[in-house]
Amino acid sequence: EKNVTKWAKERLEQCILQTTYALPASSPAPGALLTVSKVCKLEGHASFAMARGKKRYIYEVMVKLDWKIHDPGTTALLDCSGSLVSPDVDGTIDLGEGYEIHDFLIDSVSDNSVKPLLDRFVHRGGFHE
Repeated sequence: EKNVTKWAKERLEQCILQTTYALPASSPAPGALLTVSKVCKLEGHASFAMARGKKRYIYEVMVKLDWKIHDPGTTALLDCSGSLVSPDVDGTIDLGEGYEIHDFLIDSVSDNSVKPLLDRFVHRGGFHE
């Protein structure tokens, strides 16, 4: 087994910072863009091991990040930001299954009426998936 935690954390942070999510056509603000503005905390471990001639990847991390959303096609209605924690990013999650999201916070919002939109399409949609 080889510990690759340092490399994995650096690479994962780079990938997370490139993450974007466009709200779907079914949302009240189709095309509004959600981005990760900062990785606040990234803790855990990563390694790989050879078992029966196959490389096995073993990792488990906790990520806390800040996000923001903006709809360039409208007024500042959707200029919002917040944070969230994903406590269990690991190899047991199947593609499309979704990650657990905890502590989903909306720090600033230009209009309180969009909070349900953020909960449905950001908290339970985009970042979860």
